[in-house]
Amino acid sequence: MSSRTFPQAVLFDHDGTLMDTEPLWDLAKRRLAAEHGGTWTAQDTDDVMGRSIGLTLQRLRERGVELEDRAMGERLVLLSRELLREQDPELIPGVESLLEEVAAAGIPAGIVTNATTEIAEHTAAKGPENMFDVIIGDRELAQGIAAKPSPEGYQEAARRLRVDPAQCIAIEDSPSGVEAAQAAGMTVVVVPGALPVDPQRGTVHLTDHRQLSLALLEWLDPQHRSWPKAVLLDHDGTLVDTEPEWAIAKRTVARSFGQEWTEEDDMATLGRTVQESAQLMLDRGAQGELQEVTDRIGAEVAAATAEHVPFLPARPQLLDELAEAAIPAAIVTNALAAVIAGTAAAAPHAIRAAVSREDVEHAKPHPEPYSTAAERLTTAPRGLHRRGGLDRRRPVGHCRRHAGGDRPRRARGPHRARLRARGPARGRDPRAAALDRPAGARAAPL
Repeated sequence: MSSRTFPQAVLFDHDGTLMDTEPLWDLAKRRLAAEHGGTWTAQDTDDVMGRSIGLTLQRLRERGVELEDRAMGERLVLLSRELLREQDPELIPGVESLLEEVAAAGIPAGIVTNATTEIAEHTAAKGPENMFDVIIGDRELAQGIAAKPSPEGYQEAARRLRVDPAQCIAIEDSPSGVEAAQAAGMTVVVVPGALPVDPQRGTVHLTDHRQLSLALLEWLDPQHRSWPKAVLLDHDGTLVDTEPEWAIAKRTVARSFGQEWTEEDDMATLGRTVQESAQLMLDRGAQGELQEVTDRIGAEVAAATAEHVPFLPARPQLLDELAEAAIPAAIVTNALAAVIAGTAAAAPHAIRAAVSREDVEHAKPHPEPYSTAAERLTTAPRGLHRRGGLDRRRPVGHCRRHAGGDRPRRARGPHRARLRARGPARGRDPRAAALDRPAGARAAPL
């Protein structure tokens, strides 16, 4: 057994987590029902997904399969085995690299599934040699272990591995599996599956199996878990006060086209992308391409802040405190990369990632900028500094978001960005929270 502190074991669900065998199982059920003159429907598949083999056999009987449970189960396994030989599905992308990391670290691993032990063993053979120490499947269920959503399968796997369930990580994709692992007292990583999992369930939700890594699993150590795990900050109006610079830049560029840029224009483009301000100038007769005008506005602001970053009061102290607490920060903005480069370079000890308008297809209020920042903090190796000292590593979830707007806000009083605490955003890890102004963009589901 590994001498590491956490995790002491990693337990995987099978179908939809390690391998996408759900279509294979679905086809086997359809063939079995058809052999007896019945029809297996998509609704039947949804109803039994993630449930016990016994529930599947009961539904097959309702669809016309007149066999005893044992004979029906054996025929279903035989059909599945034939399909497995025909199709031989591979591990889901992103899983193999995690298996290699877990095996190299000497961490015990197991598979806990409501499906057949035989097919789980077939899948186990696709991973590193002798990696899986325990497999809990239909054989074990037949011996009296209750199927998911009961926690007994996970509890039995932990018992056989001689580890405390609280020191295990379970990786699941279905509501019943997540319920089972949580009831067993385990940390649960939820990966995408055929059925949606309640965002209030599980420890952290990923959007892709490729986000799985040993670094993520180690980071979830409940003994050292704190909140927040990361802080995502808007740029203009939240981290720095560049309102005057943006207003001056737009007036300067507009004047070069013989136009006037007013405070009303400032308010009309409040919180919008700089491209929209550039487009407004083009609509009024400015000459040139959209990107050219956009770059000119950004260059004016970048030049104005090159010598001195106009941090808002207490923001440098906040960044220092985050760095001291080893909580990484990321800038998430609709502004241009050239504009935020100076800010990031001024605090490389704290700001480890940045997402600008050029980095995403959809700007705020779309959630893509925040989900992109979280992914960058997840995947970058610790200590790798690039783009002005940005270390892009931190797992998804547990992020606090500071958000103001991204564009000039000349007015004070009610138009000044106001921060307020808010409860967990819908679709996010339940322990995450956000700071936002009332009209700010919502954080992405993490």
